[in-house]
Amino acid sequence: MVAEHVGVEQFLQGEQMQKVGLLLSIFTLLVSGCTMPPTFLSRGNDYLKIKKEHLRCQEKKQEFQKVILKMEREIVDLENKAAQLEEDNGFLYRKIEALNKTIGRQKSVVSLQETVIHLFDDSNHSMQKNIEEQLAAQKNSVSPSREPGKWVFTNDSLFVRGTTVLSATGKKKLRALAHELEQRDDILVRVEGHADDRPLKKTANYDNNWELSAVRAAAVVAFLQRVGDLPAERLSATGYGYYQPVVSNESPAGRRQNSRVEIIAEKSE
Repeated sequence: MVAEHVGVEQFLQGEQMQKVGLLLSIFTLLVSGCTMPPTFLSRGNDYLKIKKEHLRCQEKKQEFQKVILKMEREIVDLENKAAQLEEDNGFLYRKIEALNKTIGRQKSVVSLQETVIHLFDDSNHSMQKNIEEQLAAQKNSVSPSREPGKWVFTNDSLFVRGTTVLSATGKKKLRALAHELEQRDDILVRVEGHADDRPLKKTANYDNNWELSAVRAAAVVAFLQRVGDLPAERLSATGYGYYQPVVSNESPAGRRQNSRVEIIAEKSE
């Protein structure tokens, strides 16, 4: 039994010695620079290449990350600028709207001022025209016409307004004229009655202006014949209504001037 146990131990010791010898042989080969097997060398080179590529990819990745970070910052800056521009555009738009409203109001004011100026111009022109017509009418109502042997009086200066009755002022004017006419026995006196274009009131005693103008002319003839002792055969009366105006009937002064009595003295043949 003892002999068998000793033999086993010797066997195990011999096997371990063989393994140690093998490891020493491999170590000796490595230290001595002995050439490695081709398959082992190829795998080693591939590992080194892969590691280098991995390092290069890591560097590229870091560069890309820097570029991405820079671009993200630029995007943020652009977004901020865009927001600022949008805010500025909104402010400018509101300002333009306010300016347009102001311009519109100013245009309205200018247009209104132009209208007022035109109204003043028209009013001044009308007033000037009315004054001139009134002066001419007043001149004709108190003075004889410039034509020799012709006298023109407005109806308002001879008659009670709206009637065929001679007023006190009218009688005074006609009396002076009658005394002048009675000094001449070689003339014929023609009295012409005229009216403006205003329609007669419904309460008037005459149907139209034509009839009214004729009656007024006849009233003047009758007064001249009675006061001036003029022969009736030397007197005549005619009514023309509003068909022979001397000025326009568009204004009160014009209508007053057209509503008149003309007295014409002509030499008898």
